[in-house]
Amino acid sequence: MKKTIFIPVIIFLCISVATLSSQQDEDPQIIQSLTIEDFDGSSAAQWSVQGSRFADTNVLRSQVVSAWPKVLFGDSPAEGRRAFGVRGGFTRQGHNYVEIIPPGGSIEL
Repeated sequence: MKKTIFIPVIIFLCISVATLSSQQDEDPQIIQSLTIEDFDGSSAAQWSVQGSRFADTNVLRSQVVSAWPKVLFGDSPAEGRRAFGVRGGFTRQGHNYVEIIPPGGSIEL
């Protein structure tokens, strides 16, 4: 009876070790924050959002919000920091996307 208890435990431990060792092999990602617009004045009204075929038009909205990238400006930056916020949803699962379109149609990063 004791052997039947240890076999599932040993199998579980082998699977756990294999899973943990495979996660350690991944290369770290370097993520960089970059400010491309400060959204002062009327420039924010020129930005637009467009969804894929199954984007829920009742939910898809954009708005300039009082937010900032904490990596660049810390927890409490100077007043006036704003960001372009997007809320979206989709009516079907699949290859859906949301496009954020700047004034002029493109921007170089």
